[in-house]
Amino acid sequence: MQPINHESIVDKGKNTFAILADICDPGWSYFNGYCYFTSETCTNWTTALSKCRQENSVLVNINNNEENVFIQNRHNGAKSWLGLNDLSEKGNFTWVDRGDGNFTAWAKNQPNNYREEDCVHALGVKYNYEWNDVQCGDCHQYTCKKGKIETTVD
Repeated sequence: MQPINHESIVDKGKNTFAILADICDPGWSYFNGYCYFTSETCTNWTTALSKCRQENSVLVNINNNEENVFIQNRHNGAKSWLGLNDLSEKGNFTWVDRGDGNFTAWAKNQPNNYREEDCVHALGVKYNYEWNDVQCGDCHQYTCKKGKIETTVD
């Protein structure tokens, strides 16, 4: 049996994540069956979506609180784009990959559509990993997500 290469990350909430190496493409990290790429620079939501699609991935969707915390820690506490939006129908937020996940982490009184806000970003660690609707032209970092990768350890 060969050991699996990994790095451990502990967030401010004392959650520990094991990040597996050598499973995803260079520059991507493995977590709970998926590969993730996190940008180092900000861009608007539409460009983030396009850049993820160029990598055969989606602007990140969030399936549970563990993944929500993991994604937001990748941005070192900064705000970051999620693939959730209500561009097709006001007030009906859907994931860009059309996933049927029903996990949300809205901040108090959100979403509120203040100033025609159609896109969603994660507020970051210091805001308890909650989400907010914002204008799609704002500039934030983003994470792309791809593949459901099954791993086995002999």
